Amino acid sequence: MVDLAGLQAVADPLHIPLSGFPAKVVARGYHLLALPANRLRVATSWLTDLLARRQLVHFGVIPESGVSLAEADERPTVTS
Repeated sequence: MVDLAGLQAVADPLHIPLSGFPAKVVARGYHLLALPANRLRVATSWLTDLLARRQLVHFGVIPESGVSLAEADERPTVTS
């Protein structure tokens, strides 16, 4: 079972190969049942990720347009 980004996933439960959304549902269900606690919080988070365009826990640290790798690699100049 592999749960990838977006709606991409692959699974082979009971030797039945699945891919795409059905595999995503199986993988998420398995992972949810494997959690020892906080299942409701995790399930709610997954549901809001489906419904919201951006993560709701985003605090405005990264601009809406994102940051390129080149910008992230730039080091601030320090003057003494």
